[in-house]
Amino acid sequence: MKTIMLSAAEMDLLMQPIVGQGGDQGLLQHLQDKLDKSNGRIELTDEDRGKICRHAFDYGNGGWENQLKAIFGRHLGEMT
Repeated sequence: MKTIMLSAAEMDLLMQPIVGQGGDQGLLQHLQDKLDKSNGRIELTDEDRGKICRHAFDYGNGGWENQLKAIFGRHLGEMT
């Protein structure tokens, strides 16, 4: 497990409403459920961290990828 602390801006991005269904949406819903909204703390498993990196970098560029980079970008180095 790896614990990271999201800033208020990162939490706001993560907690945006999710529209549609699919892998990216499912991942964001999973991460929303794990977030402690009172302090920005989120505990990520190795599997979570791998999915974040894959979805942010391996599936092209677009809205979901950019959102994941904006939320977790400053944490990606410590997540790998």
